[in-house]
Formats: sequence, C-alpha cells, structure tokens
Amino acid sequence: MKKVFFALLTLGLMSGFAAEEVNFAGFVLSYMMPDLTALSDDFNDAGLSTIDDDIVTFGYGSWGGFKNVVFGLWGYGRKGKYDGLGTSTRMTYSGIFAEPGYFIDIYKGFGIMPGVSLGASKIKLKMREVLGDADFDDLLQEPTR
Repeated sequence: MKKVFFALLTLGLMSGFAAEEVNFAGFVLSYMMPDLTALSDDFNDAGLSTIDDDIVTFGYGSWGGFKNVVFGLWGYGRKGKYDGLGTSTRMTYSGIFAEPGYFIDIYKGFGIMPGVSLGASKIKLKMREVLGDADFDDLLQEPTR
C-alpha cells in the first residue's frame, strides 16, 4: 500500500509550474522506504534506539530545457540522531537524481512532465563513544578517546 501511495504522490508532485522558457526550480519533498530492518535489529541489540524505515527527505533542484524537452537535477537529504547507553550515532540519508522528460503545457505554464528518474542514494553512519564527564584537558592527554 505504501508503494502505491508513493507512486500517486510522485505523479502528483511531478506536475509543476513553468516559465515560458521551460526553466524552473524548487523544493523537493521525498518519501523513502529503505529496508533497514536488519540494521535496526542490530541497533536494538546494542542498546540503541530503533531506526525508522520511513524517511522524509528535503532538497532542492531545477529543470531547464529547450522548447518542451526538459532535464532536471535534484538533490535531497536528511539527518537523524540515534543515541543509546554510551554511544552516539548520527545517520545521514542523501541522494541525487537526474530527470530527463518532456513538459506538456496544459494551461499558461501549468502542466505535467512525464519523465524518467535516474539516481542514487546512500546512508552514512557515524558512531562514537559518549564522553560524558571528560573535559578538554583529559582529551588532550588521551586523544584516542
């Protein structure tokens, strides 16, 4: 059901408002559904909080083209924080995609753009020990901490 909703949402968001020269830019809101079940289970076993499989990302991009042939480039990302006993984890989910397509003008610059999206996304994790009561002098004496 989530995938059907996502497909309908994507089709709805692909409609847009264009200037006369088929150049426009804007905000992108995307909904990602990576399967992070195994990673979330490992986090729970280590005493960290559960990672949510539903990720809403924000970004920016633009389309440009000649006549009705359009090419777009979009980037998006989201950061999350998952802390547990003695460990701090930061997760960054990011991606970029290109979108060639054809803009169909319905009424005075408002229309739809069927296209194909090609891109990649990645998840980056940073984990570190929570230092707690350590002060700066202690860290200078033992920098590996």
